[in-house]
Amino acid sequence: MSGIKSVLICLLLVLYSQGITSCKEHSERYEYHKDIKKYQELLKEDPKNCFYNEQLAASYQGINNIDKAIEHYRFVVENCPDNLISIFDLGVCYLVKMDREKALKYMNKAIAEAHKRKEIKLERMFIRSKSEWLQKWESIKKLEWNAGKKK
Repeated sequence: MSGIKSVLICLLLVLYSQGITSCKEHSERYEYHKDIKKYQELLKEDPKNCFYNEQLAASYQGINNIDKAIEHYRFVVENCPDNLISIFDLGVCYLVKMDREKALKYMNKAIAEAHKRKEIKLERMFIRSKSEWLQKWESIKKLEWNAGKKK
């Protein structure tokens, strides 16, 4: 019974964190897939375009294809290091993959750079979001199938 409880808790956490219902999720997934096709086509013409890569990363993140999201966020972070949101979102992707060390590296980098640029609202948003993601991570880490993963 505890295995079923764990699955239900994880499902509830995911639904809570995404704030979605089944109908909305289906609609959003359809839009993400449309966006993926659109930005893949645009990248054929301009493969080094950071905006297209960022949009593609966000769409992959939206359908929970975290490896592809990381691939495109990394491109943006390496080629357009001023894009603080992509830096932070790369950290979020690593947190979803249960790699807390890499996650904090990128989240903290985005927070520090926002502070350095005196972008107070962005810095506060990152700090608040980091705290929320870490709380979710702690809850998910406690589930039995994550017992042996990184801490």
